[in-house]
Amino acid sequence: MESLILQRMRIDRTRAQGRWMLVAGIVWFVLSVFSIVDDPARLSGWGFAGVAAGWIVVGTRNLRKYSAQVTAFEREHGADAGKQEPVQMPRRDRTRKRIPTETRPE
Repeated sequence: MESLILQRMRIDRTRAQGRWMLVAGIVWFVLSVFSIVDDPARLSGWGFAGVAAGWIVVGTRNLRKYSAQVTAFEREHGADAGKQEPVQMPRRDRTRKRIPTETRPE
């Protein structure tokens, strides 16, 4: 069985993929509409618009799936299950401290 962190990462990938497909589908659909307005007889503009609409549908479906998965996951394991806090590295002092040097009597 996967650890809680890996399960949450898998669920988050669904969200990332859904967002990517939704945004790309919208951009692609707008460009397809420009192509259709330019020449409505070209089938490529209509084909691209259909594929873009499919991407929008799949992206929306992935975002809904993400929402349902997060709700079920958090109901089963708790709200903070699988969340990982970033590692806090100690801050280095950027200024150099002078090393006391011995002075030789001349």
